[in-house]
Amino acid sequence: ELLKETRQEWASRVVELLYSIFCLDTQQITLTLLGTILPNLLTDSAHWHSLADPPGKALAKLSVWCALSSYSSHHKGPFSARQRKRQREDIE
Repeated sequence: ELLKETRQEWASRVVELLYSIFCLDTQQITLTLLGTILPNLLTDSAHWHSLADPPGKALAKLSVWCALSSYSSHHKGPFSARQRKRQREDIE
């Protein structure tokens, strides 16, 4: 549906809506988006016309948001007491 949008305002709204839905399972959906959907769109010349602006720009924005969100949630683990202690010492 995102690739059918022809107006920038609506494409941006669809991106925000999709991102909200994707937050339910960010890592798995991001893997699917970046590992399956985007490669299929980029390698099939029949889909290239749908990647023009504004839907292509919106898809790129959604992809980056999902990748950053997935990366930050994956690397935001609990720190051990020893790691926290080192960080405080560095600050002091």
